[in-house]
Amino acid sequence: MIIQELDDNFYKKQKKVNDDYLKSEQGKGEFICLHGNCTKPAIGSHFFSRSTLYLLSVDGHVLKPIFDSKSNYGKKGLEQLDKDVSFELVGIKTHHCNFKGFCPEHERLFNSLDKNTEILTLKDLIIQVYRNLCKLMFTNKNNNEAILNSTGLEVDYTKNSISLWAYFLENLLHDTPHLEDKNSCINKIISNPNNKSIFVIGPINKTVKNKPDLVFIYKKTKLSFKLALYGKHIFKKDRADLFFIITPSKKGSDIIAVCPNNYTKNIQSWLEDEIDILCLVENLMILNENWFLSPEIINNWSSEKKNFIEKDLFFHNEFNLNQDYDVSIFDDIRKDLICSGNLTVNRAEKEKQKFTLPKRLDEETRRENLALYQFQQIYNTTRDLE
Repeated sequence: MIIQELDDNFYKKQKKVNDDYLKSEQGKGEFICLHGNCTKPAIGSHFFSRSTLYLLSVDGHVLKPIFDSKSNYGKKGLEQLDKDVSFELVGIKTHHCNFKGFCPEHERLFNSLDKNTEILTLKDLIIQVYRNLCKLMFTNKNNNEAILNSTGLEVDYTKNSISLWAYFLENLLHDTPHLEDKNSCINKIISNPNNKSIFVIGPINKTVKNKPDLVFIYKKTKLSFKLALYGKHIFKKDRADLFFIITPSKKGSDIIAVCPNNYTKNIQSWLEDEIDILCLVENLMILNENWFLSPEIINNWSSEKKNFIEKDLFFHNEFNLNQDYDVSIFDDIRKDLICSGNLTVNRAEKEKQKFTLPKRLDEETRRENLALYQFQQIYNTTRDLE
């Protein structure tokens, strides 16, 4: 069995990595502001504005997937956990919704986002991306330090794409003060709630030497996912990094993608039709746990379906961005799109099938595959499980 061939110390090291990482993510300890060369102590910062989370919340709570840090990925001889990941209600004022990222001075950079519940200007769009990139940078830093302390392996988190993109946006915000001019053509388009086009900004640094060739792609949709999500994903074809953010709005949802310029057409194709947008959003959710959802969304799920999707989220290594997730998460939205008459017969039938839970591999095999995947991630190998 694969799992028996792994290093016996891996599981002890993994538990230590998880424990150390979790303490950092919960804000236990002292942290320095992530902005520029600032050395001031960081305070609790929301990576989605509280006004945004209120759009999702029920009695001040939102739904979030919580991974059990004690999970052993199926190692024989160790206690089997009843549940590896579960959807739980968390308060929007708790550590689940914030991180120690910025000092009070630099936290004011996000005042416009915190005041409004909408992205109204190009500056709002960029600082939302910057804020979420910094949260991922914070997570990467904590994870790398935990791995270093537990395994002796060192990775320079400042040289990965997330950190480089964050540093670039930080400089962009300082160098282009006109970004918040509400009378500019760009900001009139962004602030228009009825604009349904795919808005491409960039490459914003085409003439800057040795800078990442980034494009921002922005899409307003009337589909109300009642979801706040951020995450980095790797395009399997050539391992390019793609970054997505989804935020709720009063009239639907906003979707932001950041990608290398040569991936613009790929992202645009995923955002052209409402059914493709729905499938993209569900893919993004099953591929990472960095999201908050309105509790109302799962009210009509059966306990079987809830447990099924929780397990799929735990075994995220089985899915990829290029293949639609095969279980419906947003049932009401999907039913409306099927009934709209805008889908082909074959597409409508394909979407209907997602209301029926499919078969998965047996539990032991899934755990072995995940254990190997996790082992490879920690030791920075390149073998692709798929």
